[in-house]
Amino acid sequence: MAGIQELMLIPSQKIKLLSVETDGVAFAKLFRSCWQRIPLTHRRKICATLRASQFRRIEFSNEWCDSSLAFGQVGAIGAGIRHIYFAADAFKLLPTGAAEFIVAHELAHVMQVAIGRPRRFSRKTDWNYEREADEFAKSWGFDNIQLALPGFLWVK
Repeated sequence: MAGIQELMLIPSQKIKLLSVETDGVAFAKLFRSCWQRIPLTHRRKICATLRASQFRRIEFSNEWCDSSLAFGQVGAIGAGIRHIYFAADAFKLLPTGAAEFIVAHELAHVMQVAIGRPRRFSRKTDWNYEREADEFAKSWGFDNIQLALPGFLWVK
């Protein structure tokens, strides 16, 4: 599918998915499923943090990154939490469990801000911060075991 597609992800919060040059319907379904698995108290904190940050959108595209899995850049939070990005081509290749974990991991970064642990953006990756996001995702019931399978380089 070419062009831009806008899909409602969380109607009660008016959170939308912007799908650019790819079909975002399957990703929207996956995202909603992940969202429902996160405890309600944490979803509320995430939503409050998104509102406070003047959040604009979740983007599902290949416009913002090198979407190959070789670089592990399959999800990201934009500075100030105004955007959350997911690499469309990478999600076509990921097993479902791995894709769910990545969605949960990025939402966990928003949760980190919600509890007063904002990331300091720099060129160097803060692996402790990334591990903390992984731990949040695991506490919500998501498993990153498929990310450690042969062929996937996301092992920290």
